[in-house]
Amino acid sequence: MGKPGVNDRNIYDDAVFLVSKDTFIAFNCNVDPSAFKAGVATVLPGWYPFKKGNHGISRPGGGYPAFRPATPGEALPVKRDGESTVPSKHPGVATNIHKGGLRTTSSLGCLTIHPKDWATFHAAVVREMDRNKLKTIPVGIIDGPIA
Repeated sequence: MGKPGVNDRNIYDDAVFLVSKDTFIAFNCNVDPSAFKAGVATVLPGWYPFKKGNHGISRPGGGYPAFRPATPGEALPVKRDGESTVPSKHPGVATNIHKGGLRTTSSLGCLTIHPKDWATFHAAVVREMDRNKLKTIPVGIIDGPIA
């Protein structure tokens, strides 16, 4: 997808794998913001714990089930558009894993799953967390091709 050798934005050109002793499932996803805009965050490569929670908690009704960082203050290290300091002095807060959109990846720094895959992805992750009695899941972000 997208231009060869370019990290495109607003496209589901990344991959997420759910791996456990009983499961291996792959989904297209997005780990980039939808557009370039000063101050918008991109989570840096690394391993981060995520927990069950809601995305859009400030919306009426408290949002919908998703996954939130299980770190102090829900903060993750990020790089920000227009800043030269990496990691940014201002971490990403509540950079969730949530459902993206059909016409946009719906990301201001979050990791998003295509809306047609969201229900399957969310159910599979919750099932594996419950089956294995996990409060958090490790999420690895790798930059570039895996050789």
